[in-house]
Amino acid sequence: MEKRWSYQDAIAFAKQERKDHPVPWVEINQNADETLDFGEVNSASNKELEAYLAFYGGNKAILEQVVASHQMKLGAMQAQFEEGYNVAFAQVMKDAIGKKPTRDEARGIIRNTVSRIVALRTKGID
Repeated sequence: MEKRWSYQDAIAFAKQERKDHPVPWVEINQNADETLDFGEVNSASNKELEAYLAFYGGNKAILEQVVASHQMKLGAMQAQFEEGYNVAFAQVMKDAIGKKPTRDEARGIIRNTVSRIVALRTKGID
């Protein structure tokens, strides 16, 4: 039996790719925020502005990476949800006898019968 794809598989693949192709890291001054007074930025020299901009750019890059990581996980979860929902929807329509349920009725049937889809949707919302 073929293993079903999940968003965890995509995350594991991305982590393995990151291990296989590492990004070189730079040395970061962990105490830069203690030596920089952003209230004095207006009177800073060019050399001091370089330090302010480097500190700001580094923090911004870290935050962007964290946001991108969360967006990647959410996108993978949404893809898995959509795929599972489409399969379940097709099964509900195939199993319908007589009058086929409306899209909303089918959605309710799926939510009541396929718990993994509900759990995945809830996790994505959280």
